[in-house]
Amino acid sequence: MRASAMIVLAAYLLAGCTKDRRAAQPMFTVPTLGLALPKLSGWITDPELATPDLARGGVIFRLVRENPVPLAPRIDVLLEPPKAQPTLLEDFLTQNLREMAQYENDAQVRITNVEQRPASVGPRRAFRVQHEYTMTAAAGNAPIAITQVSTLFVLDGRGVAVTALGRTELFHPLADQIERIMTGLDLPVPRGAAAPPPAEVVHPDRPTTVEPVDLGTIGGH
Repeated sequence: MRASAMIVLAAYLLAGCTKDRRAAQPMFTVPTLGLALPKLSGWITDPELATPDLARGGVIFRLVRENPVPLAPRIDVLLEPPKAQPTLLEDFLTQNLREMAQYENDAQVRITNVEQRPASVGPRRAFRVQHEYTMTAAAGNAPIAITQVSTLFVLDGRGVAVTALGRTELFHPLADQIERIMTGLDLPVPRGAAAPPPAEVVHPDRPTTVEPVDLGTIGGH
């Protein structure tokens, strides 16, 4: 009985410590969504981003590097334009994957690698997609290698994408920071609202139900 009590006490203390650590983490916030992103050294909100138009969607929030060089990594939060019917997560993923495939078909990019896996944002199901591609260059110029990582989820029936992208040689030195931001996304459940279904637990021996195809236009080019 005493051992059980000690286990419960340890779990309680550990949970409290975890909560305190999360509370101590400074965060950027996207007030229109309630979304929070970890505030890490060297990242600032983009002072040149126009006031977002939620009725149309598009980029509603952006983080950039302090004193950025051309094609330095940035992090965009994109909101899907409203539709007649609520968007489903799998449909949002597939739509964006197919759009990128079209970019490749149009010879605007050449995809060299793509990976996807289930993820979560708070209690909400999500997908994480990472891919690398080269952008078609003008005559006489070398192609530019781009790395892009996106977390896709649905909020209030509209698709949301948090996308980090930049020139590959500039992206990789910041990969750890970008991963911390992506895994630290927080979207609390509003008070008095029912929690969304918990994120799916993925087993290594169980394949995902969504066929992996190339990522979509999320993040721009």
